[in-house]
Amino acid sequence: MKNIKLETEWTEYLDFEGNLQKTKEFNFKKIKAKEIIKLGYNSNGSTIHHFKGAKVPNFLPPQIKRLNEMFSGNAHKEIIGVQDWDVRYIEDFSYLFENARKFNVDLSGWFTFNVKIMEGMFKGAKSFNQNINHFHTNNVYNTKYMFQNAINFNQKLNLWDARKFKFFRSMFENAQAFNQDLSTWSFESKNVFSTDYDKDTFNWKEEFKPKFK
Repeated sequence: MKNIKLETEWTEYLDFEGNLQKTKEFNFKKIKAKEIIKLGYNSNGSTIHHFKGAKVPNFLPPQIKRLNEMFSGNAHKEIIGVQDWDVRYIEDFSYLFENARKFNVDLSGWFTFNVKIMEGMFKGAKSFNQNINHFHTNNVYNTKYMFQNAINFNQKLNLWDARKFKFFRSMFENAQAFNQDLSTWSFESKNVFSTDYDKDTFNWKEEFKPKFK
């Protein structure tokens, strides 16, 4: 049986005049979209990025595997619909909420069974402070810059499985409020790249920090 090649699916959105538009373009930096009606995707599992609006569909197509930079620079505190997403098929969350400075939505319904990359996921998300201790991280190897400049984040992460974490650089750099106990985290690799992982984390007690081999 031949594999069926997945063609690009169009994204449908409402512009600020309320008109329904369709596009195959994924870069929404210059697209004035108020709301996403249907998320498009391509054969690589990628979808739109740099969406600046405040509403997305509750349904996340299972064909989407990557959410890179999707809400990078988004100025809204709440992005309606995102809290309901089934993210079990997502492998890459890199820079998803990067510099989304007001974003602070409950993600307790997210089950991240297949994620491998969380690089920069909440980088610069200065208001974000939600419980994400339930995230499945047993396949994750890249968490560098994940909470860099997330100055208000101070939630427990002790339930995370950190064994495969390898790229750890600046993970908590300038996460000024962070002071959680991660001393039980263990790493399989003897070469965890952890440069500046705790730089400018003045509130974080030394005894709470991870121990590297």
